[in-house]
Amino acid sequence: MSRHVAITTGPTQDEALQAAMTTQRIAADAGLREVIARFRAQPELEALPVTDAHGRPLGAVLERDIRRLLLNPFGHALLDNRSLYRQLDGFVSKVPVAEIDAGLARFFALISEDGGHDALILTEAGRFRGAVSGRTLLRMAADREAAVAARRARRLIRIGEASAAMRTEAALMSREIAGASDQLQDAARTMHAQAGDAGAKGLSVMAAAAQAADNVSEIATQGGQLVAELEGLGREVAQARSSTARVGALIEEGGIRARQLEQTTREIGEVVAAIDSIARRINLLALNATIEAARAGDAGRGFAIVAAEVKALAQQTRDAARKIDTRIIGVQAGVGSVAAGQAGIETAIAALDGLASTIDATVTRNRAAGERISTNVREAAGANDHIREQAGEIGATAASAAEGSQSVMGVARSLTVGADRLQRRLARFLQEIETA
Repeated sequence: MSRHVAITTGPTQDEALQAAMTTQRIAADAGLREVIARFRAQPELEALPVTDAHGRPLGAVLERDIRRLLLNPFGHALLDNRSLYRQLDGFVSKVPVAEIDAGLARFFALISEDGGHDALILTEAGRFRGAVSGRTLLRMAADREAAVAARRARRLIRIGEASAAMRTEAALMSREIAGASDQLQDAARTMHAQAGDAGAKGLSVMAAAAQAADNVSEIATQGGQLVAELEGLGREVAQARSSTARVGALIEEGGIRARQLEQTTREIGEVVAAIDSIARRINLLALNATIEAARAGDAGRGFAIVAAEVKALAQQTRDAARKIDTRIIGVQAGVGSVAAGQAGIETAIAALDGLASTIDATVTRNRAAGERISTNVREAAGANDHIREQAGEIGATAASAAEGSQSVMGVARSLTVGADRLQRRLARFLQEIETA
């Protein structure tokens, strides 16, 4: 029975099979004479596959069997007997069958089974695809083994070269590791010294932070007092502004009264002027009456006396009007002085109000600045506390770094020992590889 195997082959194996494969075959119902004719036409043919009507392989007629028949003394007689050579029965040998994608390794195994076979039939989905002779497969196997041996030889050469290079690199690496170990030890010693110095500086920072904290506390106290004083000054300025506002209102009211008084004196002056004008006219009339009385003689003497009295009254009226006018002028001058003084007072009050506003704005700014100073001082105090804590942590870290530097020095020494051990082990490993 034929065996079928399905193993994937690579492109190179496919090309080799295509080159070595023959597609010659013969039907199962063909005659022996046709088979002999095929072998005579193709002397290099070692086996002729036999297939059924569906293209499935049944076996193969081997060249050595046909040659044995032809060399038999009775072979030609058998060939002349039509009843004997019409069918291929007895001449079809079983040969291994495999799917064409089974792979060369499987082909080699099948062709070598049971003492070896003359050919291998290749199929695709169970149908005949071609055949390869046993000698061809054995030659391909030998070529593959030779290629494998050549690859192994080249691999051994590369291993030897790589071993030599690895030995050189291992020695160089060992020296580099030793150098790195020395550098680590130097760095560890330096780190140990720097850790001690950092610890001392951390203590100094802690002392300075404590002093700064005391100073900041004093500044905070003074800043609070400054803010309180500024708030008191602001209240006093507000009271002063309120008082100046009230004084300004009174002065403004006095100014209104003074202007009213000035208007009244002006009106009185006008009345006095009118009285003086009337007195002058009366005086003139009295003078005219005196003249007319003198002309009338004794008859006008009484009229002259009355005219003289009227004239005297008119003169007295004028004198009184002049005195009133003089007094009014004095009152007007006093009212003007009062008005000028009030204007000066108003100017001074306005200046005082402006100064109070400036002082108030300054107090407000300084109070805000004082509050900011107080806030900043509190923040600075908090920062000082943080600095003091950090300084403590620096001291602890420095101590830990000093301990770590000791550990690094130990690791560096272990690294040196490990580098020497690694070099020895690598040398033994390379020696074992070269010996294997």
